[in-house]
Amino acid sequence: FAVDAFLAAFAGSVYAAYVSYISPDNFTFLVSVTIMTMVIVGGMDNTLGVIFGAFLLTLLPEKLRIFADYRLLFVSTVVILFLILRPQGLFPQRPRSYGDQGWGGQG
Repeated sequence: FAVDAFLAAFAGSVYAAYVSYISPDNFTFLVSVTIMTMVIVGGMDNTLGVIFGAFLLTLLPEKLRIFADYRLLFVSTVVILFLILRPQGLFPQRPRSYGDQGWGGQG
């Protein structure tokens, strides 16, 4: 929890230095949905996948700017399709293998 809080505080301070003004208006519902969509597309518990999902979902709406009125519809369609067709994300996390360490009486 402390590591997550540190990383969030660090990211917030970098964002504040970049933007030079922080207000609640900077963080709308659409921003929250977009971040959630990036995680769903990339695959939870996979850092590389989330980075790729963020890259993809940052570039794609910019390329489709002529459909700006339908941005939320596009994002919701992507979320629904990924949850139905590919629930593990673009890059699924491989199962962790801890080998034969003799834990839990097995080994």
